Amino acid sequence: MWDKEFAETNGIFVELTKNVLIKGHNLINRQGMGEAVSLNRKGRDKLVGQYVIVTKGQHKGARGRVTDADNTQVILELPSFRYKVPINRDCVVPVDA
Repeated sequence: MWDKEFAETNGIFVELTKNVLIKGHNLINRQGMGEAVSLNRKGRDKLVGQYVIVTKGQHKGARGRVTDADNTQVILELPSFRYKVPINRDCVVPVDA
């Protein structure tokens, strides 16, 4: 954990989990644990985590792993170029395992 009051350790300190109170605990107690967790989780796209091949554009033929996706584009991690690039969703095809 971090607190600016602990200057000698740059604010980092350790505490037992039973002594920690989660922010928003009123929401969890009021609605139940399952509902509170679902409020923070976005719907995950089926392409996230899969390997794809780029079929069009500047990076045509490159293979990479999808790190994020929405309706129009995907963020592709290209290990050959060592960076992440946004690419139109219609320009990628999933690779069969």
